[in-house]
Amino acid sequence: MRSRATGALVGACALVALTTLVQAFPQQPPATFRSRISVVPVDVRVVDADGKPIANLKAEDFTILEDGRPQEIRHFSEYALAAAQPEPGATPAFRGQPGAELAIPTQRVFLVVLGRGRMDDPSKGMEALLRFVRDQLLPQDQVAVLAWNRATRFTNDHPKILATLERFQKLHREVEALLAQQFSGLGAIYGGTEPSAAVQKKIDEIFGGPGVAPSKKVAPAPVASAGRLATDTRRDTESLVNAEIVSTHMISSPFDETSKLDAERIGVSLDEYVDSTVRRSQDLTNLYTGIEYMRYLEGEKHLVYITQAGIVLPRVEDDLGLAAVANDARVVLDTIQVGGIAGPAPMSVAGLGSASLQAQLDNYGKSIATAPSSQMFALQTLKLVSQLTGGVSSVQSYATTGFDHIDQATRSGYLLGYYPANSNWDGKYRRIQVKVNRPGAQVLFRHGYYGRDQLMPLDRKAFITFNRISAAAYNDREVHDIPVKLRAVVTGATPDLPGEMVVEVTVDVSRLPLPVENGRRTASLAIDIFCGDEKEKVVGEAWDKAELRLLDVTYRRLLETGLTHTARIRLKGSARYVKAIVYDYAADALGSAVVTVK
Repeated sequence: MRSRATGALVGACALVALTTLVQAFPQQPPATFRSRISVVPVDVRVVDADGKPIANLKAEDFTILEDGRPQEIRHFSEYALAAAQPEPGATPAFRGQPGAELAIPTQRVFLVVLGRGRMDDPSKGMEALLRFVRDQLLPQDQVAVLAWNRATRFTNDHPKILATLERFQKLHREVEALLAQQFSGLGAIYGGTEPSAAVQKKIDEIFGGPGVAPSKKVAPAPVASAGRLATDTRRDTESLVNAEIVSTHMISSPFDETSKLDAERIGVSLDEYVDSTVRRSQDLTNLYTGIEYMRYLEGEKHLVYITQAGIVLPRVEDDLGLAAVANDARVVLDTIQVGGIAGPAPMSVAGLGSASLQAQLDNYGKSIATAPSSQMFALQTLKLVSQLTGGVSSVQSYATTGFDHIDQATRSGYLLGYYPANSNWDGKYRRIQVKVNRPGAQVLFRHGYYGRDQLMPLDRKAFITFNRISAAAYNDREVHDIPVKLRAVVTGATPDLPGEMVVEVTVDVSRLPLPVENGRRTASLAIDIFCGDEKEKVVGEAWDKAELRLLDVTYRRLLETGLTHTARIRLKGSARYVKAIVYDYAADALGSAVVTVK
C-alpha cells in the first residue's frame, strides 16, 4: 500500500447498483443472452526494442497462463490493417453475435479522453492529436472525443472530429480558467465537481459549433474504491488545514508537530492540493466513464488519455483497479502526457522496459517513500495502467512520438483465444499472462478479466439502452439532456404492508427530435423507475416504454404540458427515494430525476 500527495472526492453512492440493473433487465422485451465466458479473446502486440511490430509468429511461439495455469490456445490469427473505403455513417459493432469476439479486426476504435489542464504547450499535444486524426487514422477507423462531461458519437467522419478538436484547441483554455476559479478553496473538496451553468454553456459551445461531430452530455460512471478515495481526501485536507492553523501558533505543542509532519508527508500547499484533487477526481471519473462508453463495443478498443501532468492516485491498488476494469471491458489505455518535465524523470515502470512487471511493482513501492515530487507518481500511474492493459505510454516527450507509437502498434497484431480451464464463474478477477519465445521481444496484452455469468441484451438497440441506463442509474446527479420532472407518493401502506408507489414522470418533449413518419411525430422512449429504501436498496421498479405517434395538434399541446407517464409500483419495503430515467434511443439522449419520499 502506498500514500501519495493527492486524493479525490467522489460522489455519494448512486440509488441503483448495476447488479440490480442486470437482474432487472430480463423484464424488458429485447432478447438477452447469458454472457458466461466460453472463449477468452486476447489481443496481442509483439514489438522489438524500438517499438516496431514483430510479424510472422506462430501459435506455438506463444504461451498463455491464467492465474498461473497454462491454457491451450484454441484460436490463433495474425492480422495487418490496410486503408479501406468506409461505409458512410457506419458505427462500431456491438457485442452479442456468437463468434464475433474472435473476428479479425478490420478497423481501429479510438476514444480520445482529454484531461483537465492545458493540452498544447510544451509538448504540442493538440497539434499531435490533430495530425493523428487527419493523417494517421485509417479511413475506416472509428473515433470519438470525450472532454469534461460531453462526448461525441463514434464516427468514421474524421473531418467532423477534427472540427470538434479545433474548437477545443481554440477555446479550452478559457474553460479551464473558469473551472480553476470555480473549484478553488475547501468548497471544491466538500462540494460537487459539476461545472457551473456558465461554464457548462462554454463547454456546450465547443461541442456544438458548426460542422462538429454530434455529441451529448455523458453520465459519469462509478469509480472503484470511491468511498476510500473520499476518506483519504478528507484526511489529507484536514492535515493541511491543521498545519496552516498551527503555523500561526506562538508556542508549539506535540500535537502541532504531528500536524506539521502530516502536511510534510503530503508535500504540497492546501491550494495546490485542492486544485490537483479536483482535477484528478474529474479525470479519473472520465477514465471510468470512457471505459463504460466502450464496454459493449465488439473487439478491442483504445482509450487515448491525454493529460497535462499525469494523474496521481493515492495507492497502487487504485492503479490496478482502473486497469482491471479496462481489461474486463477489453479496453486498452494509451496515455500521453503533454505538460513537459517537472521534477525528476520517472523510472521505467512500463512501456518498452525489459524488467518484469512484478519487479517493476516492487521497485515502484520502494521508490514511494523517498520520491521528491508527486509528478513522479502521476507519471508512474500513466505507465503502469498502460502496461497492464496492453497500451502505449508517452511521458516527458513530444506528443507526436506517443501518437506515432500508438499508430504503429495498432496497425497489426495477433488475436489469440482459449477456453479457460477454470469453469467456476465466481466473478473473481482472473490474471492473464502471455509469453513469446523471442529474445528481447515485448508483449502488449490485457492482463485479466472478471469470470462472471450475467444477462446481457442481444441486439444493438438493447445494448445501447442498457449501457446508458446503467450509467445514469449509477450517477448520483441528475442528467438534464431530456428535462424530466418527477412526483411520487405512497398509497395503501399499513404497519404490515409497504403499499404502492404512484409515480408521475413528466418529459419535456421540446428536447426530443421526433422525426415525422406518415404525418406523425414519432419516438420510442424507455421510462425506467426505481424505488429505494433508506440504505438505497431497490424495493420496487418499473421498466416501461412510451411509443409516441403524435399528430401536430397533440404535439403542440404536449409542448406546453409535457408528456406525462404514470406508473404504480408494488413495494417490497419502505421506500425513501425514487429515481426516474428517460432514454430516447434515436437521439441517444437521456434525462433523469430523483425525489425523496416523505
